[in-house]
Amino acid sequence: MKLRPLAVLLFLLWIPLVFLLSGPVRAPTPVHAVQEPPFGVSGEPLESALRRISFPVWLPTWLPFTPATPFAFVINRPNGVQTIYIDYVNPRTRDFVEISITNYPVTMISERYKLEKVIIGGKYEGVFIDNGVAQMLSWNQEGISIMITASRPDHPYPVSTLLQIAAHLERVQ
Repeated sequence: MKLRPLAVLLFLLWIPLVFLLSGPVRAPTPVHAVQEPPFGVSGEPLESALRRISFPVWLPTWLPFTPATPFAFVINRPNGVQTIYIDYVNPRTRDFVEISITNYPVTMISERYKLEKVIIGGKYEGVFIDNGVAQMLSWNQEGISIMITASRPDHPYPVSTLLQIAAHLERVQ
């Protein structure tokens, strides 16, 4: 798919150091979710990807644009950690939103960009980052890490837009 290189390029521009805890699953702690990009993974239809995931997934019921058909990527790590990436793109304007969900809370370690602390849904502490290329909103809920990444060519999305996407996430499984 032609949009795959765009997604990889966006992620290469903002990848912070991420450490996934290995070994037995521990009780969730108040950390901030940031997932790694799915390098070398082929996209697939969303319905197919959802069948391969064994944890809750939330999908947006509202986006700031009308997207083409979403496509997804699933990463399975040897320690049982799974991540699904769901990409929404407006082919006309090149606006991009990705929802990534991991079945394990992950911690963001980054001194490169200023983190703005936010509250999602009135109860989850999260962070917003704008690196000038992409805007990211991430949080942990119910032992799951969720991150919304958005970008558009003309100007950055404000934190309010990503919070609005988060407010319109609906659990599908």
